[in-house]
Amino acid sequence: MTRILPEALARAKQGKLMVKPPNTLGETRENALLALFSIKVGMLKDAMSNNYSQLEAMKELVQFDLRHQVSSLVRPVQQVKLLPVHI
Repeated sequence: MTRILPEALARAKQGKLMVKPPNTLGETRENALLALFSIKVGMLKDAMSNNYSQLEAMKELVQFDLRHQVSSLVRPVQQVKLLPVHI
């Protein structure tokens, strides 16, 4: 099973997902892992999107004299870019 995940991820990055039903237990596991990975990536993207909007709201709600300090803390987090994942 430890070998299946890296192979499945490599195939997913290349866009080579299976279109036929699985013939073996290994293919079934691979499909399940790809589906789980896709769900987890979607959840992570949603969580990061929510964090960005919360950080922006936090910057706007801070008192004027503290705004620069909060912005200097928030800016590096907002500059992080997520790599696109194609599954």
